[in-house]
Amino acid sequence: MKQELYKTRSAAACVKAGNKFFNANLSRMVRRLWLPALCVSVATGCCYVPYVRFVSPLLILLAGVWMATRVFAFFNEKDSRANLTKVLKLLLLSLLLNFAAGAIGGFVWGLFASVPSLAPYTLYALGAVALLFMLVAVVFGLPYYFFVMKYIVEDISIKKSFWPSLKKGLRHWGMLFVLFLITGLILTFIALIALMPLIVLSIAQSLSMQGLMMGDAAGLPASFVWLMAATIALTTLLMLLLEMWFVSVLYYAYGSIEQQEAERKAK
Repeated sequence: MKQELYKTRSAAACVKAGNKFFNANLSRMVRRLWLPALCVSVATGCCYVPYVRFVSPLLILLAGVWMATRVFAFFNEKDSRANLTKVLKLLLLSLLLNFAAGAIGGFVWGLFASVPSLAPYTLYALGAVALLFMLVAVVFGLPYYFFVMKYIVEDISIKKSFWPSLKKGLRHWGMLFVLFLITGLILTFIALIALMPLIVLSIAQSLSMQGLMMGDAAGLPASFVWLMAATIALTTLLMLLLEMWFVSVLYYAYGSIEQQEAERKAK
């Protein structure tokens, strides 16, 4: 598998190789991931159930960490302890990046709101910051995915590899953009089909709520809550399967970029 991984490929070839890898290893994925994936799905469905929805985020987090640990092990074949450490470090990094973005937005809002002469421009300033964040997300988001895949596969530290990996990903930004464009179109089409039952139920719930506001009787059965929760759980299970397909594609994109970098250094 490693020999086939490190090979120069186009974005379309990475999608093809990732799809082949996913189909060839689907049974192994199901055997290793079905229990944590089921826990994530049930915990997500609990978001809609009264009296238990308040613990649902914690359950999703715990089940998600468990599943991520199993996913990491599938691609790097390390033990659970090593992969749990990797997952927790990536989770901490994600929290820090989100906290930094929120702190910058809060600082801009506080700066403009505290100065009376600047108060009328607060919304414009926040809009400008939001656009800046979107631009940064587009430019650095794709290389960040490369860094995550590299961190999953290799035995490296975040501190030493974060910026070098981002720089490496930036050099191949065009290839990553085409890859995400292709996979995004494929996943969007499949997701729309998978989400159709949930969309129909959401529309039915919305119409029922509008009827109640107008004084009509409730048009949904008492079991609708459980039907909605089960639909959310099943939809989440399908989404997790699609995510595994995407990670398989990203796995070969990582291998292609590493091979191209090795060839570049050898010249």
